[in-house]
Amino acid sequence: MCGLNFTFCDKGNIERMNDLIAHRGIRKDVLSYKDCHFGHVRLPIQGLGTEYDQPYYYKEFIFLFVGEIFNFKELEKDAKSDIEVLAKWWAAKGVDCFVYFDGFWSVIVYDIKLNEVHIVTDYLAKKPLYIHLPTLSVSSEIKSLCKLSGHDYSVDKLYFSSVSKWGYYIGDRTYFNEIKKIPPCSHWKISKKKELSKQFYTSLEPRDDINIKEALNFALKRRTIADIPIGILVSGGIDSSILYKMVERITHNITVFHIDNGEEEFLNWLNIPSDIKVVKLKLGESDLSSNLYYNESPVDLGSMLPQYNLGKAIKDQGINVAISGDGADELFGGYRRSKEYDSQYSDIFEELVYYHLPRLDKLMMAHTVELRSPFLAKYIIESSLGLDYEKNRIDKSFLRKTFKDILPKQIVDRKKHPLKSKQVLKNNIEWRYKLIKKFKEELLNEYR
Repeated sequence: MCGLNFTFCDKGNIERMNDLIAHRGIRKDVLSYKDCHFGHVRLPIQGLGTEYDQPYYYKEFIFLFVGEIFNFKELEKDAKSDIEVLAKWWAAKGVDCFVYFDGFWSVIVYDIKLNEVHIVTDYLAKKPLYIHLPTLSVSSEIKSLCKLSGHDYSVDKLYFSSVSKWGYYIGDRTYFNEIKKIPPCSHWKISKKKELSKQFYTSLEPRDDINIKEALNFALKRRTIADIPIGILVSGGIDSSILYKMVERITHNITVFHIDNGEEEFLNWLNIPSDIKVVKLKLGESDLSSNLYYNESPVDLGSMLPQYNLGKAIKDQGINVAISGDGADELFGGYRRSKEYDSQYSDIFEELVYYHLPRLDKLMMAHTVELRSPFLAKYIIESSLGLDYEKNRIDKSFLRKTFKDILPKQIVDRKKHPLKSKQVLKNNIEWRYKLIKKFKEELLNEYR
């Protein structure tokens, strides 16, 4: 389920805001209550009926929820949708309910009795939320917060300067000074006087009390449950191969997606049974303007174009949910820099949060495709933070050692081959400047 909007501004804004993120789902609705206006776009995954659409009323609360709670049936065995569990547990426990959930989420809760608005993000802000500070309007995408009636927007020069210099910006800034990304673990509250207070309700902490292999299998079992067909992305690299070999033991009712890029030999090493459907995807050409529009940023470290095309190819197969190996590189030292220094904390708390996950969400949701990333379960992340760098987090040594019993040697020993566009491989600096120039020329004025 996949896009939300909230505003105190004139009621006419909420319909426009919802229209701008309509690609994120298949059903949408709006609701006004006093001076609060709610909008939601839903991709039904668990509980397909319209009774679970949002905005969702429960007791004295109105809910907007995007994301998934994978263990909702374990918490309430008769529940048909995770929004039911979220609503019931929030009413009983408030923000503390989220410590019981295995999943990812961005949530807005309006307390009718107290006239308060609560904004909650998960431990990585995997489903991004943005806030327009002058009006305290909130949305899943930046574009919905642009052109709010009666408000001007100023370009954030530091944002563009950093992107020009480094190729990215790590932090809560966007291309407009007035719009910021809401950080992970946030519990922000807007009082009846429209005063914003900020606090963190949880955090990610290292732990060494979990068997990661067993925990990953546990996470996968939860993430293969859905009321619609699901797929799994299998490149033949170690991350996706681990997930595939574990999924194979859980269910054969899944579609394997492999990009047809000349690396079929690694797919063959996995010996996929004949009753599991395998689809080899051919990625088409991209329209750069469309990529930038949905990416909402001129930042591309190599995978913007192929990621956008991958989402389209999956959707063309009639699949709206896919399991991916995203996060393993950041957690377990998959990048070349892991051989030179320990970048784990920056990789997780900066690159994942402010670059990788927002990009994945927006480019896949451009085609109404939701990604499930088992490596990014909270207990897996915290276990990776507890691993020793020298012994376990150089070139994914922990994954290679731990999962060598279920993987063919050819895949265990395989070097990383990232999915990058030819433009970045040819000249990444030239490509960077081209994207910034095109973004400024085509999109900034449109957004303003």
